[in-house]
Amino acid sequence: MQKFAAAVPGPAGVSGDLSALAQLIAAAGGITPPATVDAIWALLAAEVPALAGLSYRTLPETGRVIDHAEWAALPFPEGETLHYTPHRSA
Repeated sequence: MQKFAAAVPGPAGVSGDLSALAQLIAAAGGITPPATVDAIWALLAAEVPALAGLSYRTLPETGRVIDHAEWAALPFPEGETLHYTPHRSA
């Protein structure tokens, strides 16, 4: 798992990431998400066991390896491409 920070600020008048996320979730009929990155991570960690104990602040700059088996049942849309072959669980 990796984390990213904005390299440069967005243009004036452009919504931030959390605002865009809130708008997407609202358009999909979901909950109103928390207003801070820390609160969003806490919500994710409460719902996804593989993320328990992780937070944006504690995630190392080099990322953290997480067990792929905990994600194997999720219907990711990514398929095989020239540079990527999805892991197949046994």
